[in-house]
Amino acid sequence: MSSLEILKWINTCQVYVMISCCLLCFVGFERLKTEGKIIAYYLFFLLVINTVAILLARQKVNNLSTTHILVLGESIFLFIFYREVSEEGSIFRKYFKIFIALLVGLIITNTLFIEKINTFNTNAKIFLLFVIIFLSTNFFYNRSRQLLTVDAYERSLRIINTALLLYYSGSFFVYLFYKFTQNNLEYYSNYILVFNSVLYMLFTILMLVSFGLVIFRRRESEEKLMG
Repeated sequence: MSSLEILKWINTCQVYVMISCCLLCFVGFERLKTEGKIIAYYLFFLLVINTVAILLARQKVNNLSTTHILVLGESIFLFIFYREVSEEGSIFRKYFKIFIALLVGLIITNTLFIEKINTFNTNAKIFLLFVIIFLSTNFFYNRSRQLLTVDAYERSLRIINTALLLYYSGSFFVYLFYKFTQNNLEYYSNYILVFNSVLYMLFTILMLVSFGLVIFRRRESEEKLMG
């Protein structure tokens, strides 16, 4: 099996997993807390952007503009998520508006003046990946020093954070590799795409598990109370 065939198979599987995850979020949306709803909106956004990118590619239309929209949307949704799960009085929560304004400003400036809308925005993506890796690592650090009851909700949050850390860490190296090997990109491109697709597949599976853990556990609890 060639790398292109593997890539096509992985991409097909990850689309079905992402659709399943979004359907699960839609069905159990009212059972989710604020943090879960933010990630649900984030997943809906990813599904829409990826669908548009695929449709444009099939029409042989330049779809690189979707990467700029993707980075902007990711930064907003994930910053709001990490604000919700951060400690009261933390620097991130206290100066959240300043941090998100700076990040969005940098992304928009990059699109307007450095990497135009019809080109690949590696600078903004690498910077966002670095920030998300820092926030997800900080989440684990703060959780490890708190005496928290590890219930279904807390396990779900940790799985979500693991998915984000795994995917964004892997993507960080993918984008760095892309940035510094553009002269030999044609040789490595299929292997890069396969690796990134595997990461995204793991990311969507972990998200599906995390939401299933909360939604079905809450449904079981409700049925016990009603019974």
